Amino acid sequence: MFSSVLTIMKVETSIFINGFLYFLKKLFFLKNILKSTSYSILKIKSGLGYVAFIYHFVWSAMKALILPGVFIFLTQFLLGEGGNPNPLTLVLMFYFVLRLISSLTLELNHQKFIMIKEMRMNAKAYTFAHLLKKEGFKFTGRTLSFLLIGNLIGMNMLTALLLSVMATMTSLIAEAMHLYGFEKKSFVLEEHNVVLIILYLMVFASGYGLYFLIPGFDGGGILLHPAFMAAVFLLGAASVVYITRFKGYTEVASRATSLEKMTKLQTAVKEARFADVKMNDKDFGEEYLDHDRYKEKEGYAFLNALFFDRHRKFFRKPVFVKTAIVVAAFLLIFGGNMLTEENILIELSSGLSTQYTLFIFIMYLLCNANRDTKAMFYNCDLSMMRYGFYRQPKALLKMFGLRLKRIILGNMIPTLGIIIGLLLVTYFSGAENYREILPVLLMIVSLALFFSIHYMFMYYIFQPYTSSMEVKSPIFSIINGLVYFASYMAMQIRTAAASFLPFIILFSLLYGAAAVVLVYRKAPQTFRVK
Repeated sequence: MFSSVLTIMKVETSIFINGFLYFLKKLFFLKNILKSTSYSILKIKSGLGYVAFIYHFVWSAMKALILPGVFIFLTQFLLGEGGNPNPLTLVLMFYFVLRLISSLTLELNHQKFIMIKEMRMNAKAYTFAHLLKKEGFKFTGRTLSFLLIGNLIGMNMLTALLLSVMATMTSLIAEAMHLYGFEKKSFVLEEHNVVLIILYLMVFASGYGLYFLIPGFDGGGILLHPAFMAAVFLLGAASVVYITRFKGYTEVASRATSLEKMTKLQTAVKEARFADVKMNDKDFGEEYLDHDRYKEKEGYAFLNALFFDRHRKFFRKPVFVKTAIVVAAFLLIFGGNMLTEENILIELSSGLSTQYTLFIFIMYLLCNANRDTKAMFYNCDLSMMRYGFYRQPKALLKMFGLRLKRIILGNMIPTLGIIIGLLLVTYFSGAENYREILPVLLMIVSLALFFSIHYMFMYYIFQPYTSSMEVKSPIFSIINGLVYFASYMAMQIRTAAASFLPFIILFSLLYGAAAVVLVYRKAPQTFRVK
């Protein structure tokens, strides 16, 4: 059994290493060094499974700590000292009820397809090894997390260990239930995505509904009731016997790893890449055939105007939605100020000079143009770059300038909403500290420019999309990930505005200028279909 577990982890780690090597070979400073390197020459095969075992052990513990931390402890923390006294209600719903919906033995995944279909591993041996690996690591990580945060949510050490064991038994009960349904009715819940989504939503809604709306409901009273514990252990023991004696694992594996299912899964993934950028026929009406409105434009200005006009629903809708969210947020602030005795406006206005870093992440969310560049590529550049005249430096740079203006204009609309909202807050609060908020407003504008230029710069320098809309550039993914991480972490900075705020403005403007210069110098060599 343990050897099968190691075999599975070796394959998983091999896939990861191969993917990582492919990623490294795409980095320009390692491309030549790793040109002839492959996984087959790495001298770590014999110990790979053990390394993978340690990795999975550590990662499972981290994930198990994050999940209860987010769904249980964070919820309890937000309610404060007078919050719900029964956090075990969430443990009942998310570790017991929710687990009954899913099945490891009947789910479709790429690794199972490789192990059973391509490597011809025995279906029963794989199922047992996969269950042991998954549930074993889950149990270890879950137990550690319960022990670490147990005191914070009302669990002593014995209770934490007991609940973790019971959760594992519930997992076995779930697997036996799904296998029984397959054996008797040939029913596989994993094949009904709509039903699964409804069930997941129902469990989450029920869990938080009981927790917030009926705080008197005690999930711990159910979990720790002798009758419930006896039922879980008895059914768990019966489930172990049933899983062990079940004889239809070959049929289960065949159903879960059919070529038809794998093809549908891959097709669904491909379609998902196009879903948010594809235009429907109904989006184009007769008004799009009227070119008189562009009669004063010619050349690439005409092409750009025609493109943005024909796709105006795609580009304008996010702008309107983001602006509406900004307006709604300020309306809530003013409404809350009128309904409460506290002067929320003056607190908000006076707090701008200390909480200004919050706007870095807000502007990242409002000005994210990744979807816009995908639309440009799929609906225009993918076809146009087949023509030699469009790949000429003059043409590329002309289109870059025209597009950048439209992206900046679109991002400035919700940005203007924030600026007007903050000015109104300052005016009606009576603080009149315009000198203090002026640098914050300048920072917001500079961040709108920064993010607008950044995504256009990344698109033209790295052009990460293939004809199937896959992202193949690792540097593109790394830089965008770092921008997200830096924007998020900036909210934690508590540096005085006088020292840090000018740096943000200066960096944003210098980065924008440097990015535009680099595009004009390098884009003709880098902007192409991959």
